[in-house]
Formats: sequence, C-alpha cells, structure tokens
Amino acid sequence: PPQMSDTSPQSYDATTDTIHASIPLGRIFAVDATSGDRTVLATHDDGNGLPIPGVSGLAVDGGRLVATDGFLNAILAIDSETGARTSISDYLVGDGPRPVGVTFVRADSAHDRVLVNTNQNPAVLGASFAGGDRAVVADVWVTDLVASAGQAYAWDISGSIVRVDLDTGSSEIVSSTSVGSGPALPAAGSLALSTDASAL
Repeated sequence: PPQMSDTSPQSYDATTDTIHASIPLGRIFAVDATSGDRTVLATHDDGNGLPIPGVSGLAVDGGRLVATDGFLNAILAIDSETGARTSISDYLVGDGPRPVGVTFVRADSAHDRVLVNTNQNPAVLGASFAGGDRAVVADVWVTDLVASAGQAYAWDISGSIVRVDLDTGSSEIVSSTSVGSGPALPAAGSLALSTDASAL
C-alpha cells in the first residue's frame, strides 16, 4: 500500500468514515478509518484537473472535499471518488480579495461557503461555493479557526482567541493576556472544539 510520511493537512469525512491527508509534493491520501487501508486519491501532476503543488488545508463539507493550495493561491473542490480537481475560487474565478497565502480552509455550511485566511490582507475570507466570490468575514489575522453553529473561534497572531459571529462578522476576544487567567498564549497555534461546543 502507499506509504505516508510528513503528513500535514488532514480532514475527516464522517459520511464515508474516511480520513484525507496531504503530504508535500502534492499527494492526497484517502485512509479508511476502520481498516487503515490507504489509497492515493490525487497527485500533483496526474492530469486529473488542476495541479496541487502545495496543499495547505483540507476540509469536508457535506461530502465535498475542499482543499486550499498555497502555491496556486486557490481553493479547490476535489472529487472524493476520482480525485478530479476544479477551482472554487482563485485569481480568475470569483471576485473579491485575493486568497493569497492561504494556510487553512474550514466549511461554513450554513452560508454555503468556505472560510480561509490570507496573508495579503490579514482577514478571514468567505468564498462562496456558487461562483467563488470572496468577501471579508472578519478582520482577524488568524493561524487557525474552528466553526460551529454560526460561530467561529480564531487564534489571532496577537496571542488571542477571538469569537466571530458568522452572520454579522462581529468579533470579540474570549481569551488573551488581558482576558482570562493562566499562561499567555503564543502567536500561533491550533484549535479544536469539543463535540458540545462548550470548550476549546
């Protein structure tokens, strides 16, 4: 079976019990979470749609596999059966702030879009599945983000965790050097949300 090493972005599809994982040089694996069996779903130069030289994020939305590519500055839809790739949003697809330097993607099913960051404009962008148009959701420069039930929690480079209302874009700091107690948070980190959305 294919060998996996140096894995980076990962996502889990509960509908198929499949883990998707990407490694450098543009390979995306599909891993059966029950048996552990691995297959190569897509590679950079397999001729099955757009190349994927630098996958920087993976997410699943209602059975749709979505990836960001930091080299292409693009948000891609990937067929979870064939690995075929099409652009959801990039320099040529959709209007709005360019998705430059994207390092993560998260599904926002309630608004039929995905959420990404950008290094060009320190902000969280929403990119529509229908047409690829991009708009600023929140003016927060984040290294990671989790979303659930109309809200997102973002790790800001100031060492703060910020809650964002995905309907209005309003935000508030929920933990920082001046909010809450305990050790200071570093400038970058990863977030996970409990199943009942009560704890980070």
